[in-house]
Amino acid sequence: MNATATPEKGNIAALSWDFGDGVLTTETTATVKHIYQKAGAFPVTVKQGSSTATQTVTVSAVPTPTLSLMVDPTSGPAPLKVTGVVTGADATKQLNWDFGDGVISQTAGNENVTHTFTNGGSFTITARQENRQANQKVDVTEPPVAPIAKAVKLASSGGSLVVNLTLAAILSLITTYGLLRRKTV
Repeated sequence: MNATATPEKGNIAALSWDFGDGVLTTETTATVKHIYQKAGAFPVTVKQGSSTATQTVTVSAVPTPTLSLMVDPTSGPAPLKVTGVVTGADATKQLNWDFGDGVISQTAGNENVTHTFTNGGSFTITARQENRQANQKVDVTEPPVAPIAKAVKLASSGGSLVVNLTLAAILSLITTYGLLRRKTV
């Protein structure tokens, strides 16, 4: 706040200021500056000798910026590496990250973060700074399961008979052969 007092007959030997928030000062200039620490209505009083003037000053709160979180990508198969970018954060204060999969970390307020999800599921990433937070959902699918064994193609010498055997069929044949062999011994 800037305030100006018009002193009596140009005499500004001493002006006493009461800013209504507990701050008192005596100045020898007609213009003063004062910073209020919180919002509210404050009666500002200036005195010079026997003269007094009071005026109410209303101070509005500066809105706290909200945090905004952007995660890229927001879906894909595991392992899924994502990057989180927060806007609206105070660069001088740390950000606390919760990735929703049991991993928690901290970064400076202006740092981006990367994280790799190793398992499938739906996760909510949360970025917190003091009493503000932003969230972003990430969907991770399980990676495709590689086949244990590829089909084996066998061809007869005549070329007309093709048999496809999978690992399960091979194991079944080996087990059956072992059981039959025990009975004959």
